[in-house]
Amino acid sequence: MRGAPRRLLLLLLCAAACALKPIQRRRLLATSALLPASQAAALAPKPSPPPPPSYVREDVAGSPGDLRAYRLLRFASGLRVLLASDASARDATVAATVGAGQLREPVEGLSHLTEHLVMRAGDLEAVAASFDGNANAYTAFDCTTYVASCFPSRVGRLLAAYGDALSPRTADRFDGATARREVKRVDAELKGPPRGAALELELLRHRAVGPLSRFGPGTKTTLLPRGDQARDGDALASAAASLYRARYVAEDATVAVVAPIPLDLLERAARNLGSPLRDGPPPRPPRKPRDPLPALERGSNVVVASGRDVLSLTWSVPYESLGGADAYRRAKPCATVSHVLGHGGPGSLQAKLRAMAPTSGSRPGQPALSAGAFLENDDASGFALFHVRVFLQRSAQWEEALTHALGAVAALRLTPLPLWKDAADECARLADLQWRFPPRPPTASELANDMRCADFDVLGARRYAAAPRDAALAASRFADLLTPERCRVAACLSELDARTVRTKVRRSALTRARRVRYFDVDVDVAAVGPAPWWRFPRPSPYVSRLAAGQVDPAPSPFAVDSAAASPVSIDFLLEMAAKRQPQAGAAVERVAGAGAGPAAVWIDRAPTKPGAAPRAKLVLWLPAARVAAATAASRAAGRLWQLRVDVALAEPLYDAALAGCKYEFAFLRAAPNAPGPAAGARVALAAYADVLPRFALDYARRLGELAASPIPAADLARAKAFALLEPGLGENEKRALADATEADVRAEAAALWNSAARAAPAFGEALVAAEDADEASAKKLVAAVYRELLPAYVPLATARAPAAPPADRPSRLLASRNSWDHPVAANACVASGVPGLLANCNVR
Repeated sequence: MRGAPRRLLLLLLCAAACALKPIQRRRLLATSALLPASQAAALAPKPSPPPPPSYVREDVAGSPGDLRAYRLLRFASGLRVLLASDASARDATVAATVGAGQLREPVEGLSHLTEHLVMRAGDLEAVAASFDGNANAYTAFDCTTYVASCFPSRVGRLLAAYGDALSPRTADRFDGATARREVKRVDAELKGPPRGAALELELLRHRAVGPLSRFGPGTKTTLLPRGDQARDGDALASAAASLYRARYVAEDATVAVVAPIPLDLLERAARNLGSPLRDGPPPRPPRKPRDPLPALERGSNVVVASGRDVLSLTWSVPYESLGGADAYRRAKPCATVSHVLGHGGPGSLQAKLRAMAPTSGSRPGQPALSAGAFLENDDASGFALFHVRVFLQRSAQWEEALTHALGAVAALRLTPLPLWKDAADECARLADLQWRFPPRPPTASELANDMRCADFDVLGARRYAAAPRDAALAASRFADLLTPERCRVAACLSELDARTVRTKVRRSALTRARRVRYFDVDVDVAAVGPAPWWRFPRPSPYVSRLAAGQVDPAPSPFAVDSAAASPVSIDFLLEMAAKRQPQAGAAVERVAGAGAGPAAVWIDRAPTKPGAAPRAKLVLWLPAARVAAATAASRAAGRLWQLRVDVALAEPLYDAALAGCKYEFAFLRAAPNAPGPAAGARVALAAYADVLPRFALDYARRLGELAASPIPAADLARAKAFALLEPGLGENEKRALADATEADVRAEAAALWNSAARAAPAFGEALVAAEDADEASAKKLVAAVYRELLPAYVPLATARAPAAPPADRPSRLLASRNSWDHPVAANACVASGVPGLLANCNVR
């Protein structure tokens, strides 16, 4: 009770203060200094909290395959905040973008330096670390992105720290000493000569005009041209503060938050952002020059430098030539042109480049080039840079590869509009499938960057929709701009050809920014005409028309193609479509043998996971005594035939791989106690449920034909080259691979297929995995695939061996993980065109 009188006195003083004038109130409350500080602070009047920022809440629909819940908050200041509730996320991730980039700065590297100063002023790395997370930032062409993660329960405090770091008062914390110190860190990021994409970009900007010529992350030379002096540091800090106030505006900023937290709680946490950044529109970019890569004179647009055997061709595409930035984004002509030019099917530029090099890439089917936009400016009067990169096997091939690339582009410009319409339609269908069933949801950084050029009523690739004719017309106009005179060519070679240096080099010079030596080469690119070998890719028959959980009743125009598919595939396509009704019963069920087929057919009716694609799978286990008893020579021949299959199928099945069809042909050992031969071959096929019957029969027919057909010398040479590149080979194995002849490989393939055909009726197994598969359709499909797979060998019905005792479960090889043969099937992001539309490929 000793402190009660003192508390009573304090209450009386506060009550009296409310009835006095302001000056009297200050005098009276000053007497509270006589009280203990803790009691005075506890009972003093508290300032009223600031009003919560005003915003409009919108629910946003993600793709059917994205199980997150999304909500978009549009603040009165213009700031957009996208909230994503993801129960599978381990941490909370925050990403914020602002409109300060390397194409929007008065001095090269100033945006990059400002990014460093903001991180230091807000101490964001230390704040994130205190919340069991981390923070980072990067400056791109036209925006800067700040990313941080934390423990989910701390996301509100992390957002508060971000709101403080991105507030208008942050620029007042920039000082000269910190600016000079951060310049050293900016410069340290560019130690050593540029390599890879950085080298190509350096050679490109040296030959550009306008902001692109000044593009770069910055160095000591560009940021402190007079040296590291205190007054220059103060001036640099002032310049960074001016850029911050001009570019860090709410209307040109986005924030994305992904966390395992319900949306209502995330929304409450997002209020901790307060009202970051200043209100008002960003400054208008200069309207001229619009085209950073205008047409050049003959022989002045090809340069050669020391690099890693990559040939790059770059064009600029001003938006005004395609009807403006909005029309460009709706029609997506870059994706359509990239899809066509980067196609890997027969008659493509990819096929021509692979023919030049026995081992183009690390495995058969690896893309020999990439095509797409590596810069798409957000400004309405901006531009896109279209880039083609050719991966060379040898430095001396660069001129031949350049001729092929320019010839294909010249042929592309002659494409009639109806073909462009087919290509644009296929791009839209492929993008829609990959949007509805993505391999993973987009990250917070991808969402924040995607919001900069999207109206987020719906997330995903199909939010922009142009009429088919408009998309085709935009692609045609886009291709018309890809002329030789407007192209910038850079050959980065590990070995400079002496003849080229002696006879074709016009001059040697250094780039302005990073002093990279290059050679101007006299090559008449305008003299290259349309390539007669180039073919526009045909529409893919493997693109699914399956809606989420059901079959599209509209028949596919590519389904009935008697020249490309066995007639039985049409029957199965229609039959499977008609019988897609859920079946009751066990998840994995054994049914009777397929007649002219394996001893057992298993059906896996496990339900499709929520959000997953309605896919089906067919796996065949072909035990073969020939594989189990293989010698070193037969193993080498078998491996060469396996690689020959990969090489031969890479081009014909490129469109299938891009459409989501996956295939595998592999030699494996059986389980130790399994009946029958101890080893064999596994054929695994996966596709969308409505496509699998056709794809399985096409693949089986192609594989069966390869087993009985001659092997072209080029295919055998490529198979040997790939085999000799494999790690862990001993000298005996290398010798066996090198000594194997075409006759040896064909004989081994015939022996393998005969061995598999004899063992199949007694020991072969098949697994059909589909949620709604029925017994009759599964058995028919397996039997038809066997007939296509083994057309020239022992009739299975007359070659039956004594039946093995029935097993109670399928072989483990039927359910084990597959290693898909085609690189595009394993990861569609390595392709050109359609993956560029998808945020989860991280190339958008």
